[in-house]
Amino acid sequence: MTDEIKEDTEDTKIAEDIEEAQAAEDITQEAAQEEETTISPELSLQMLAETLRPISRTELFEHGLSILQTSAEKKPAVAEYYKSLREEYFGPDVPEKEAINAPIEDERQQTLVCEFLDNKLELIKSDVVSLDSGSINNAFDEIFTLVGVSVNTENLKESFYDQLFETRCEQIPELLDEYEILKLNRNLYSIYANKSDTLALNGIILQMEKYYSQKDITREQLAQFYYNIGCVYDAPPQRSTVTEKMLKDARNLALKYKRKALNKTKKNMELILNVHRDWSTHYDYEPQKILDACHRVIDNSGDSRSLYQAHMLYAETLQDFRGTDGFGNQREKRLASIIKHYRKAVNYTENKEEKIDILDIISAQQKKIDKPGYIRTRMEVASLLSYRAKIREYSRLVDETDDYKLKSFIFKAGINEFYELSGIDDEDRQLYDDLDAKFRKTIEANGGDAKTVAKLDELKKKYGTEDKKGADMVFVRASTSGHDFFGSGKEI
Repeated sequence: MTDEIKEDTEDTKIAEDIEEAQAAEDITQEAAQEEETTISPELSLQMLAETLRPISRTELFEHGLSILQTSAEKKPAVAEYYKSLREEYFGPDVPEKEAINAPIEDERQQTLVCEFLDNKLELIKSDVVSLDSGSINNAFDEIFTLVGVSVNTENLKESFYDQLFETRCEQIPELLDEYEILKLNRNLYSIYANKSDTLALNGIILQMEKYYSQKDITREQLAQFYYNIGCVYDAPPQRSTVTEKMLKDARNLALKYKRKALNKTKKNMELILNVHRDWSTHYDYEPQKILDACHRVIDNSGDSRSLYQAHMLYAETLQDFRGTDGFGNQREKRLASIIKHYRKAVNYTENKEEKIDILDIISAQQKKIDKPGYIRTRMEVASLLSYRAKIREYSRLVDETDDYKLKSFIFKAGINEFYELSGIDDEDRQLYDDLDAKFRKTIEANGGDAKTVAKLDELKKKYGTEDKKGADMVFVRASTSGHDFFGSGKEI
């Protein structure tokens, strides 16, 4: 993209060209249906492709700038991105209007557009490294849009739109090279979707690895590609000659490529979670590989959700990974690391329910080794709860500590929550009675507190049950039918 742009002022008529091409295709299809004559597909494709003339490098850059500026007017995120590009290539002192209106011959404008086109192509290649037909079709549609052609590849024959692109970009070999990467992944999807023979995979793999070596694709794109290869081997060809050994070999190859994907990725948590799922029940599962992958995400990803998932998977994997405990205090160190990663996961989610779930897990670990930490975590849980759930959490928590000051705080926090209840029913009153009785007993055991007891007396009238002296229960000594071996059968 950085080659010198040739001057080319010829006006483009892209929309008209492609409309004519698609119209020609429709006419050809109708003719084939209405007439019994055979039309050569090769000749038809050649005629259709010839309706579209090649785009020049100047036109490509002008069209790319137009796409960027139009999108920036509609989307705030793109506007910020475009602003950062202008500041980078024009400098902060150049007025915005001057930078926007700079001609494409301006070297600064060329470099800006080149950066945009390269970024756009990276997104397109990430889309196409997929086993989802919609994502793949979108990648092809987007690369056509980039060169000023509007198509819907889902409704076109591959050979037709491949020839269209080749004709359109014959003056820009770099784009033809990028298009080959798209075609390669489209071929992989075809093998996967049709459960075709996997003999062609070796050539596809070697070519993608070559693209990676040449820096034509990124590390993450290669990682996703390897995972896709694993998925292809997971779905072997459907034919009667497939033996059990062939299926076993295919499963082993599937795991091999998924492990290669795991070792390659630095950011793709979805891929890591999928490999963990597929590998964790296998005899050769290595938890350390999962931990290493999570560490890479923690070190390289700036996405909060990915960081949340990385810390969660790290903690869950470490929880099941007892192989490093050995002797001494290794188990305690492992549990401390588990808690640390769960704690970090809490910081990366704004979802209250997720926070509560993680804190539940943390407190379960702490209860074994760190009682003060356990109480503090449970109080954290209580702070995220409301109403009756919050009161019940405090009611349970008062039994976990002998510290009078802490007990008093928990009792008061639990009783304060009754103020928030919209209606007090019998269950609520019994809940209050339980807290009230425990609190009074704690106060008495610690020397008394007349002021607090007086407040409890006042609150009990509002939230507790009334003290009623009922008649003593009568017990009868006689049998069910009234017989008494021992005398009169008096009641007590």
